[in-house]
Amino acid sequence: MIAPLAMVSRIRIFTIVLVVLVVVPGLMLNPYYRLCRAKPLSLPGVLYVCSKQPPDLKAIERGDIVVFDNPLSKDGAGYIKVVRGVPNDQVRREGRHFFLEGQYVGYAKPRAIDGRPLASSVFEGVIPEGYIWVWTPHQDSHDSRYAEVGLIAAEDISARARRVF
Repeated sequence: MIAPLAMVSRIRIFTIVLVVLVVVPGLMLNPYYRLCRAKPLSLPGVLYVCSKQPPDLKAIERGDIVVFDNPLSKDGAGYIKVVRGVPNDQVRREGRHFFLEGQYVGYAKPRAIDGRPLASSVFEGVIPEGYIWVWTPHQDSHDSRYAEVGLIAAEDISARARRVF
């Protein structure tokens, strides 16, 4: 009889092999979806399935995962972030601390991991139509708390994403 821990390991290995041998080649040939990779530690999970068509902003809800242009990318890689604020949500800031709809969402650090200075976003108020506020739970996430990212315009959203693993 196989021990429960060994069985879990075998199931996990089988799932990874199945994804690599069946899902990945299928997505590479699929005209509607592609694989996207999140930066390590930014979001739970590393591999995402992303639509190839930009989503309708009206269909995007809090908690959705979206892909958009990375303002600092040298290789054209996009950011994958969680939608935390949608049009008509209230953003409030107290110094470098941010609140959405009255709930605390995080602190904008003064420096990036690489040591460069980071300006916090100056946006405060109601998110206008055609824009979203993005975030990830990681403390080093480069998201709407920072001026370099800020609010994301609908036309800058290239895809919706779903976590594979």
